[in-house]
Amino acid sequence: MYRSPRRRSATAGGLLMGGLLMGSATVLGAGFVQGYPAAAAGANPVQAAPHWQAVAAKSPPGTPTFATATCLTATDCWAAGAWTSGSGAGTTSPLLEHWSGRTWALVPTPVAGAQLSRVSCSTAADCWVAGSASQGHEQRPVVEHWDGRNWSDDVLPAVPSSYTSAYLASVSCISARSCFAVGGAGTGPGLAAGTVPLLFHWDGEAWGREAVPLPTGYRSADLGALYCFGATSCIADGTEIPVHGYFDRAFSESFNGKAWAAVQVPQPYHFQYSYSAAPDMTCLSAHRCLLPLNAAAHANGQTAFTPYLALWDGSSWSLRSVAEPDGFSAFADVACAASTDCWLPDGPGMDHWTGATSLSHVALPGAATTGAGVAQLQAVACVPAQACFALGQGHGRVLAYEIPGH
Repeated sequence: MYRSPRRRSATAGGLLMGGLLMGSATVLGAGFVQGYPAAAAGANPVQAAPHWQAVAAKSPPGTPTFATATCLTATDCWAAGAWTSGSGAGTTSPLLEHWSGRTWALVPTPVAGAQLSRVSCSTAADCWVAGSASQGHEQRPVVEHWDGRNWSDDVLPAVPSSYTSAYLASVSCISARSCFAVGGAGTGPGLAAGTVPLLFHWDGEAWGREAVPLPTGYRSADLGALYCFGATSCIADGTEIPVHGYFDRAFSESFNGKAWAAVQVPQPYHFQYSYSAAPDMTCLSAHRCLLPLNAAAHANGQTAFTPYLALWDGSSWSLRSVAEPDGFSAFADVACAASTDCWLPDGPGMDHWTGATSLSHVALPGAATTGAGVAQLQAVACVPAQACFALGQGHGRVLAYEIPGH
């Protein structure tokens, strides 16, 4: 089954030491970071479960996997991913669905075999989608453009031939004349040794490749989710492997209008397990971003994940541990309707975070929780103060939900 390059499984060993942070980071208690409302310690985040309702959606001929969803308005949303046919590895085809306010509809795209990661729009008739496509035994980055009627393949600068695997994980558009796209390039799948961050910029005429620094002291890194707020403000999350280590660590890159610079995400004190950024983060403004983190520990052949949330205030990240009472696998996506009203797909349901010290798990109607057809929610998008949308698959068919007027 298709998995976005950013949806890789964390690997490591050791034990999670909750609450202990490295460097200048501090232990976060019941309150929250500056700029975010505080919640009482131990408070139940959800008194009455918000009402998710199923909405109509078309399914592709095979099993769908969504990478992300994004909305321009409550009646103009895109969901990107891929679908697979056949058993085993099967054949991969691109997946794009568009929400018009009534139903999610399949929209054809031109690049066969593409695995699409994210859509960004400056207007309803000016969107870009980023991803990757197989080319023989190699993988190449892909960008496609939407003109309001059709998607068309566009040209990216060539990646050096020494890199046999190159992909784009996200795109963010400031205007019709300025977009950034990020990902990674290496010699193998996922975050292989020697992987470097990829960064491209659209100037309204053509895409150009730009330099982005590899974090000091690390031998491998790529970039995932990306948000730009203007010509002088962007933030991207990423995952890195230290020179003298084998475990993933989350980091980020910020852009000030002139150059990109690595910004560290606080790590737990005893770092003996992987600690990777989820495939997506969400931002309400240049000073309010939420990055889910998956901390994985291995013991007796089993992998246990512990959730963390990193919070961006415009200049630095703060780390907060959260409890997930119904069992936690790994974060796949996140979207917020407000700074303390956030949703994260988790298996056949959704985790809801309201600024408290724990997440609440909300079941979705018609989403099977057991058996061979167990549902898997994968992507979520919100239009602040208007609506949130969630997509996934069950029994190989698309599942789609909405909270109207949220």
